[in-house]
Amino acid sequence: MTQAPALTLPEEPEAPPAAAPLAAWAAVPAHAPAQGPHTSVELSFSADSAKLYSAWQAMANLAEMASQVFVTVKAQKAEVFGVLPLREADLIQ
Repeated sequence: MTQAPALTLPEEPEAPPAAAPLAAWAAVPAHAPAQGPHTSVELSFSADSAKLYSAWQAMANLAEMASQVFVTVKAQKAEVFGVLPLREADLIQ
């Protein structure tokens, strides 16, 4: 089974205006499709809270088109993430 080519975004895209949808970052195919239509889309981007908020509607639109999306989030910071702030943000129980 041939996997459809992934679409990737630049690691540090030039920020579009706050109201612009995710499509404002030009997605470029990693390589040309071997055959047939695209049956999967993979997006990767870094975002602060404002960019993530503006991109969320685009993710919802993709979920509507595909019926379901799989979301993985990775966050890093120099200090240790405290358990209490993560609970207060409803990120953990």
